[in-house]
Amino acid sequence: MQSLKINIEGDFWDSHMYMNRLYIWTYKGSVKVINWEKFIDYICDLYPEHKLPILCAFSRGDLLYNKVFESIFQDVDIKKLITEKFEKLTNIDLTFNEKFLNNFLEGKEVNNPFKFLPIDIDFCNREIYCIIDNAFEKIGINSTGKRPIKAKPIKIWDSQIFSLKISKRGECALSGGEDGLYEYDINQREYYEDIFPKEDKNLRQLSSRHSLFSTWNFASIFSSSNVDKSYMAVYGWENVTQSITRYGQEFDIRVSKRKLESILSEEQIFGNSENKLCWSGGDKIYQAVNNHIDVVNFYQYNVTDEIDKNNIFSKSRSIELKPWKGNIINGGVAFFGCIVECENALVVLLSNNEFENIPGEITKWRIFPKSKRYQNHLHVIKEDKLTIHSFNQDYFVDQKIKNLGMIYNKKETDVRY
Repeated sequence: MQSLKINIEGDFWDSHMYMNRLYIWTYKGSVKVINWEKFIDYICDLYPEHKLPILCAFSRGDLLYNKVFESIFQDVDIKKLITEKFEKLTNIDLTFNEKFLNNFLEGKEVNNPFKFLPIDIDFCNREIYCIIDNAFEKIGINSTGKRPIKAKPIKIWDSQIFSLKISKRGECALSGGEDGLYEYDINQREYYEDIFPKEDKNLRQLSSRHSLFSTWNFASIFSSSNVDKSYMAVYGWENVTQSITRYGQEFDIRVSKRKLESILSEEQIFGNSENKLCWSGGDKIYQAVNNHIDVVNFYQYNVTDEIDKNNIFSKSRSIELKPWKGNIINGGVAFFGCIVECENALVVLLSNNEFENIPGEITKWRIFPKSKRYQNHLHVIKEDKLTIHSFNQDYFVDQKIKNLGMIYNKKETDVRY
C-alpha cells in the first residue's frame, strides 16, 4: 500500500504537528499555525466519497487501531474494501500552495519568536521547546486570540545542543555533541529533587560521550553518534516513598521513580564492535552496517518485573539495502516502520515488510511517534514544498510479531497530542 500525500508548495524550514495544529517555520522568518482539522474538513468536502481514508490518513491516525476494528479486520472482505479505499485516494493530487493555506490560519502569521531559525523543536504542556545557536529555550502557545504563539521565549540553558526529544512523561533528552547526553525534567517533579537539585534547574548530564541525537525507548534513552559508539542510558522503575509538604502538612506518597541502571554501548547491545550509526524508538534499536541494517528488540522492565537485567535485548537480525541508495546518514522509528536517510534517498522500511523510496534532496524530515492522532505522519521538506506522507498499512499488521516499526500499544500511545 503506497503512502498518501498532501503537498504544500512553499519555501519552508521546519514543521510540527501539535494539538490539531500544523506549525510551519518559513525561511523568511515567520511561523504559520494552521488549524489542521479545518483544513482536513475542507479536503473531505472536496472529495466526500473519500472521507474515511482522508480522515484516517491525515487527521485520526488512531481510529483504525481501535480494538473494534481489529476484530472487524479479521473479515477478509472488509479488510479488502478498506484497503481499496486507501488505494483509490493515491490517484488524487492533493497539492496546495502556501497562499491557499493562509485560509486556515489560527490567528495571524507571526514572526519567529526565537532569535534564529530552530535547530530542533518539540512540544510539551502547551509550550514549544526549541534549540537555537548556543541556547535551549521555551515559549508558550495560545489556544485563542490573534497571536497563536506568545511573544517572548524563556531561556532554559546556555549551551550548544544539537537535538532534543521529549518523552510522554515530560522528560527531555538533549544531545550536546562532544559535551555528551543530558536530561532535563520539564515537570520539575518534587520526587526528583534528589536527582535534580533545584540549583541545577532540573538538568543533569547522563554521559560525557559524544551524542549527535537521542530518542526514547520507553523510560530509557538511546544516544546516537556519528563519530563514536552509540549507547543507551537504561532506566528501570522502582516504587519509593516520598515525603511532600502541602498547605503546611507533611504527607507520605508512593511514587514510581525512574532509576538509572547502566550505560550500555552499541557493542554490548549488538554484540559487535562495528562503531556504525545507530538509532532507535520504542521496542526497536537499529544499527547500519555496510549495505544492511541490524535490528534488535529492547525490553523495558517495570517495577514488578523479575527478569535478568543483563538480558533485555533480543538477538539481532539483518535487513538488506540496495547499494545505490548510498551511505546511511540518519534514521528514525515510527509505528508504521523504520525511516532510513541515505545519501541518495529517504527509505521507509514498512511494518508489512515492503518499502517506499522518497527520492531527491531533502532539507528535513519529521515523525511523531508520541502523538495520538498523527503517528502515521512523515513530514518531508524539500526545496520547494512540504509533503505530508501518511502510511496506513500498519493498521492491518499483527503488532505482536512485526519486525519493523514500533509495536502499537494503546496504553502507551494514549496521550493528548
